[in-house]
Amino acid sequence: MRYLYLLLLWILFFSNYQAFANKLDLTEEEKLFIKEHPIITVVQDANWPPVEYADDFGDNIGISADYLRLVEERTGVKFKRIKGISWQNAYKKLQSHAVDMTTCVRPTPLRESFLIFTEPYIEIPTVIVTHFSVAYVSHLGELNGKKIAVVRNYAPAELLKQDFPDINLVYVNSVEEGLNLLDANQVFALIDNMLVVGYYIATNNMYKLKIAGETPYKYSMSMAVRKDWPQLLSIIQKALDSISPEERKKIYNRWVAVRYEYSFNYVNLIIAALGMAVLILLMLFWIKRLRREIKQRIMAENSLVSMEQRLRIHLLETPLGIIEWDMNFSIIEWNPACERIFGYSKDEVLGKNGDFMVQPADREKLASIWNKLSRSRDSIYNLNENIKKNGDIIVCDWINTPIIDSNGDTVSIISLCRDITDDVAGRNRISQSLKEKEILLRELYHRTKNNMQVIIAYLLLQSDKINEPVVHGLVKKTVSYIQSMALVHQKLCQSSSLVLINISEYLNELIKLIQGFYSGETSKITTDVSCQSFNINMDTALALGLVVNELVINSYKHAFGLGEDGSIVISLKKTENNVVVLNISDNGRGLSEEIDLTQIGSVGLLTARSIVVSQLNGTLSVRNEGGLSIEIVFSIKNELSDKY
Repeated sequence: MRYLYLLLLWILFFSNYQAFANKLDLTEEEKLFIKEHPIITVVQDANWPPVEYADDFGDNIGISADYLRLVEERTGVKFKRIKGISWQNAYKKLQSHAVDMTTCVRPTPLRESFLIFTEPYIEIPTVIVTHFSVAYVSHLGELNGKKIAVVRNYAPAELLKQDFPDINLVYVNSVEEGLNLLDANQVFALIDNMLVVGYYIATNNMYKLKIAGETPYKYSMSMAVRKDWPQLLSIIQKALDSISPEERKKIYNRWVAVRYEYSFNYVNLIIAALGMAVLILLMLFWIKRLRREIKQRIMAENSLVSMEQRLRIHLLETPLGIIEWDMNFSIIEWNPACERIFGYSKDEVLGKNGDFMVQPADREKLASIWNKLSRSRDSIYNLNENIKKNGDIIVCDWINTPIIDSNGDTVSIISLCRDITDDVAGRNRISQSLKEKEILLRELYHRTKNNMQVIIAYLLLQSDKINEPVVHGLVKKTVSYIQSMALVHQKLCQSSSLVLINISEYLNELIKLIQGFYSGETSKITTDVSCQSFNINMDTALALGLVVNELVINSYKHAFGLGEDGSIVISLKKTENNVVVLNISDNGRGLSEEIDLTQIGSVGLLTARSIVVSQLNGTLSVRNEGGLSIEIVFSIKNELSDKY
């Protein structure tokens, strides 16, 4: 009997599943997913009314719960609601896939790393809640430096931390906890969902609080499932798409009504006010016009007061010294930052001429700046030494801006200043350290070049004692390698830069060294060098020099017979894309047709190709017609700029 009962349940479930699947036009893959996953675990926030929360029995209720019920009915999927955990714990379970989905979240970059989201099915503004005494907050930047409550792991917490790092975020575990902190004056504001904060303000009778502004963020709420189950996401999306506008409106009206259950009926008030307005318009039309003008004036005055308050707060809290001068260079405003910088209180300096804080040597320069400011509308920057109250000399930078009245006359000067004494001292220390390192590097390059010359002399001296042509050839080739490396260090010693070399100068001198080395043996061979002038770093220059050295010596030794005329042409250029093209060609005998160009080690091409590939990350190609032509292409995109 038990097995028969289970079979009947399975048939009932499968028939319902088929009915829903056919209704939603599910794909075979989606049908198979439902069959293989008949129960999906889902978690909802227990403290976010009226969107989603738990009733007295711990059951999930609210707007999202109603939507989930419709999804469950239309898909045949059985959702197992996880009860009795906070949103913070639920968030961790979603990250680890210990729970399969949640019903009402906003996509954020962090959440998209472990969840995938349906199209939004609820959109609610995110608002700023403050005390009634706070003026309208028009921009989140006005909250910089203030304590703002946000719920941990909610979308506003992540977005505010990313977009407004100067706001001092205070993390709470629920909206209600954040509102209690705000009501107790422990934070300046709370930022969250308009419906949720409205619900708690009404139900908890927090009449000292108000919505003081909107944020650029909206709670565009979606259902989200674990990232590795895209089939489930598609199924849920189809179910959400099937919910009609009438059904959505019914759900919204059912739960939004809870928000106003304990509050004043504003709908009736508005109806009564409109009726009264009609009567007033019929009887006293001119009163309406007068009231409109008064309202506009009050709004303008409130805006000015609010702006003045914000400017006053900025003046008092900014770390920049702010001084206002009259046109006789007397002080008429002096903020707290100036007291910290110069040591004088505001009472000590108001009405006093500013010469007391200027070095005598700088007063003439300051008079010239003052004359320019009195005739100009532009700000002027200057740097000079100033005198503190205790006699210390400090270095300050100043930005001075003329204040122009409606007649176009300059009435005062506003100056912003910073004490940059420590910065200047630090820059001086860095500059001195760089000079010392530059001297050390130049000495190192000089010693390296000299040591290489000693090695060359020693090799030549020793080779003269050995009467072996092979040894002499190896010594010559080794000496040419050393010369190419020594030349790099010589050029670095002579260069204004310690890391870059002019490649044209380097290659021209390198070819001259090779010519001088082989001139006795190949006096009838001419060389033509055409190199574009640009800078490359030491490592690139050294690798390129070794390649040129290898290939040019090969031409001298193998391209021509004894006493034959010939020419070697070397060209180097750089394209707009920082691609360098080196071409070395001769009109000699070329390579034998029997030689395999992939195994050309006998004449040095294998060595050159190895350097090009491993050190220059380039390519080497060979053309064996009318002599030998070798083209090398590599990029210097990662080189330092030529301006260094």
